[in-house]
Amino acid sequence: MKTNKYGDYFLHFDIMLSKMSMLRRGMLKLLILKMLAKEPLYGYSLMKRIEKQSSGMWTPSPGSIYPALHSLEKEGYVISKGLGNRKMYKITQKGKKSMEKNLDYLKKTKKFIEKVLSI
Repeated sequence: MKTNKYGDYFLHFDIMLSKMSMLRRGMLKLLILKMLAKEPLYGYSLMKRIEKQSSGMWTPSPGSIYPALHSLEKEGYVISKGLGNRKMYKITQKGKKSMEKNLDYLKKTKKFIEKVLSI
């Protein structure tokens, strides 16, 4: 591991930021699936719902929401229907199964973290 005059701190911080970015991308996909499980939505509507659900703490940008939607569609988790120049997105059965599996994993991870932090 490389070090500099500041020690390993900055290297660890960069690794942490990278992992947080990956977590956020995965979280965005999971949130999209969760929202679409309730009803089909447009990309812009998804951004606004996530902003509202997070009490304004997170508003995904078009530069993150649309690539996530395209990735989910490519993986078969969502389908889209073009309506004019907009697309309506809907979750598939495969998407529902993935969402349920990942939500279960997230709940177990949350429980583990809470348990460890309570020591």
